[in-house]
Amino acid sequence: IPVSVTLPLQDEPFAGAVVANWFGNLLPEGAVRETIERRLRLPPRDNFALLAAIGGECAGAVSVGPESESPEPAQKMESDLEALIRAQGSDVGDGAWAVLGSPRRLSLAGAQDKIAVIRQADGRLTLPAIGEPSTHILKPESRRLPGLRDLEALGLRLARAIGLNAVQVELVRVGDRRALLVERYDRTHETNKLTRRLHQEDFCQ
Repeated sequence: IPVSVTLPLQDEPFAGAVVANWFGNLLPEGAVRETIERRLRLPPRDNFALLAAIGGECAGAVSVGPESESPEPAQKMESDLEALIRAQGSDVGDGAWAVLGSPRRLSLAGAQDKIAVIRQADGRLTLPAIGEPSTHILKPESRRLPGLRDLEALGLRLARAIGLNAVQVELVRVGDRRALLVERYDRTHETNKLTRRLHQEDFCQ
């Protein structure tokens, strides 16, 4: 099955802009990306080095990693999301949440700080185990653009109110930070309570 309409099945390898555009748009941008590269000691602006490090859980059903790495069942890792956020303190820059819980391999595109999480049946938010699909995206209140969290929530709620198929959002507080919790549209929940990834791509790719 091809991963993209721009990368159909063929015997010859793909190269150039079509590859850079598709895989590059799985990755974070700007200050968030720079923070991850510094924290993980990766070469700057190397898309595939970054994907090898954090591409285990991307948008859609894509998981990217080293060729020698075989898919494994989810490896349970205990973590307290609120404790990790409190330990960072309140005076942190863009990208601080994107590197929470390393070495989990989580990649979310865009310039906003965010992290993939799982909302448990009891309402708790946890980081996914290695290999486990996330269910929601958690975005802290922007320090550069105050009010962005509320504006995004308002826009999505208005879209739902007029009948558009927009995702569910909640205004939450995690640790001492205000945040926006967004249900992932590229995940579905099976009758056996397992979360399944749904493949997707956007026009930027």
